[in-house]
Amino acid sequence: MSRNDELVAVVTGGSRGIGKGVARALAERGATVYIAARSEAGGIHTSPGGALLPGTIQEAVEEVNSLGGRGIAVACDLAVDEEIRSLFERVRQESGHLNILVNNAAYLNEKMVVRPFWEAPVELANIIDVGLRCHHVATYYAAPLLIAKRRGLIVNISFYGNARVHDPAYYASKAGLDKLAAVYAEHFTPFNVAAISLWPGYVGTERVTQLMDTDPGFKRLTEPNRGHGPNLPHVLCDNRRADLAVAARLQLQRRRVGRVYRAFWHRCGDRRRDGRVSARIARQANCFRSPPH
Repeated sequence: MSRNDELVAVVTGGSRGIGKGVARALAERGATVYIAARSEAGGIHTSPGGALLPGTIQEAVEEVNSLGGRGIAVACDLAVDEEIRSLFERVRQESGHLNILVNNAAYLNEKMVVRPFWEAPVELANIIDVGLRCHHVATYYAAPLLIAKRRGLIVNISFYGNARVHDPAYYASKAGLDKLAAVYAEHFTPFNVAAISLWPGYVGTERVTQLMDTDPGFKRLTEPNRGHGPNLPHVLCDNRRADLAVAARLQLQRRRVGRVYRAFWHRCGDRRRDGRVSARIARQANCFRSPPH
């Protein structure tokens, strides 16, 4: 495969959780995946809320390589615009283009389930920066690389806004991602680049699994609710098996982005269609217009 034909993706926050799950799915299709995150040293890392979490960009790259892809680790603090710019400058120099951008990174704190919100640390508001603003900055710098191929995909990893579990700032950031995707879709349409907001729901990531084991309040969310099943709106699923990279996989089928988008909508519109998929797209389908034929 020549450099020009190479499928290239950037996944932010790819050292663990949903981001790593997406990177693994892309790897299975032979993609070159730039994994951007802060966790580069080996061992266990302490989250802002004090949780001990595994996962580094190097470890994620090893998994990508083992699955047939080509992983590239990029240490990047997404709170710093210059580091984001440098990330995409590296992609330009090494690959020359970008097919898929997955805006996934987020500042997460285990206290985000505390209610009322004013009893939690005010630092939870940092997700507005690393979780919303950083993704707009990333898309800004990625735009020329996406346009270069005249065929691309931007995926904002979002969440539905009525779960009543997280801190208000979390929901504000996710609502912002939905709106950004809608506007991106309009701006990128002439260049054959699609933009979507993907709602994976609750996924059994390292962080969520730990919360279920240690936080009684969070654990209650998974318990039966008066005989009507779990309180969680979606069944928890392993992030390694969940098909959270459906959009990326469809992109690999070498079809026009318009056809990719329609197939993606059909694939994810009803989560009951595939037990592995715990995903929803923002409701306004007309916000994410496919390019004209």
